[in-house]
Amino acid sequence: CSSDLEQLLQLVDTLPKTTKLVFNLSVMEGLQHKEIAVLMGITENTSKSHLHRARQQLKKQLLPIT
Repeated sequence: CSSDLEQLLQLVDTLPKTTKLVFNLSVMEGLQHKEIAVLMGITENTSKSHLHRARQQLKKQLLPIT
């Protein structure tokens, strides 16, 4: 549903700048961490860390507290 996509995109937009960029490059563009690292001038591990952080934040916001 487009409203679900809009909600997800709004949540992605709330991520910190670098975390959001890594998330978009990885998930939306399909780039590998090695490619992201070269593009952004960061290490692969830093890229992985930002992606993990993004997923954790999005999951926390999307899943209701039980």
